[in-house]
Amino acid sequence: LIKCQSCRFETNMDYFGSDLSNYPVFTSSSDLCCQACQAHPVCQAWTYVPNSQACWLKYAVGARRFNSDGSKENNF
Repeated sequence: LIKCQSCRFETNMDYFGSDLSNYPVFTSSSDLCCQACQAHPVCQAWTYVPNSQACWLKYAVGARRFNSDGSKENNF
């Protein structure tokens, strides 16, 4: 995977919808989620949920919404 140097994120935010898959990628950190997005040719954004370690890769930037579960989101 690409070394993730430029991934900035907002805590407790989610880009709703536009998931690349019906299932998340499971990673142990938001940095690894970012790297998974950078490595995917269609990925434009991601949401990482630390409690479940779910990384939702997105094909588009959807509507931003507050999520109190500690979610982290980023768009490129």
